[in-house]
Amino acid sequence: YASVIWIAPLMQKLDYDPLRDFAPVTMVAKNVGYALLLTPRLPMKSVKDLIAHVQANPGRMNFGSPGVGSVGHLAAELFLSAARLKMTHVPYTGIPAMITDIIGGQIDVGFPAAVAAVGLAAAGRVQVLGITGEKRWERLPHVPTLDEAGIPGYELTTWGGFAVPARVPREIVVRLNAEINKALQHADVRAKLLAQGADIHGGTPA
Repeated sequence: YASVIWIAPLMQKLDYDPLRDFAPVTMVAKNVGYALLLTPRLPMKSVKDLIAHVQANPGRMNFGSPGVGSVGHLAAELFLSAARLKMTHVPYTGIPAMITDIIGGQIDVGFPAAVAAVGLAAAGRVQVLGITGEKRWERLPHVPTLDEAGIPGYELTTWGGFAVPARVPREIVVRLNAEINKALQHADVRAKLLAQGADIHGGTPA
């Protein structure tokens, strides 16, 4: 996963080098993005409304994340930086507890994976103001990207793929690449990935 390659080395000393010790096989998919959730206890209906409210209430708004250095944390910090806002970070130990407190109004905002927002939005339990991907997602077609919603150039997605130890012979890497890309064409595999909020890619080891 992207977090193993580009977040973990920034957070702690590791016993592996993600660039030296792995040989990439193929990307499998990117996710469609993360959802900007707003507690239903606040009346804002758009990203621009949220920005105006935070600006009018300096130091009074907060945001949750699944943990320090998580993608949800970074998505929120990127949003705050781009919009030149300040909010208090409330780290959790996972997504469910964070979402529970957004629903209950204990925290104001959070950025879980967009797939986690589908059922909540349909039930009216949270407001989904935007998603962090480069394009709208078909399962939340009414939700704009943050770029569309007033944060020009905002985009944040993560990706998942296959890698092997760097010492694995090249011919095995090539064979694995071909077989995984073939599997990604199967209808049942694609259906399961799409249901998880994946934008299927495949590709070469490069």
